[in-house]
Amino acid sequence: LGLFEVNALHNVAHLVLGAILVIGSLAEGYVYTVNRVLAVVFLLLFVGGFIPAFVDLLAINAADTILHLLSALLTGYLGFIAPRQVAPARPRV
Repeated sequence: LGLFEVNALHNVAHLVLGAILVIGSLAEGYVYTVNRVLAVVFLLLFVGGFIPAFVDLLAINAADTILHLLSALLTGYLGFIAPRQVAPARPRV
């Protein structure tokens, strides 16, 4: 579709982000910490979307900037606002 610009650094950043989210999902306490940190990172990326040198480095465009804002809002909600719920323990077999 060509909606988002990408380059090698951008792709590596997404792979690292995915790894961080997977690792963060392994323990309940990490989930909130990871989401809080990512909310700040996404917010910085949103602001960086208005700085030409940063835009050129990561090959981001307006669609990326909007997506970073939406990602900051979602991870911010999950990290700071969402109620903490503990899943019931599964019986051991």
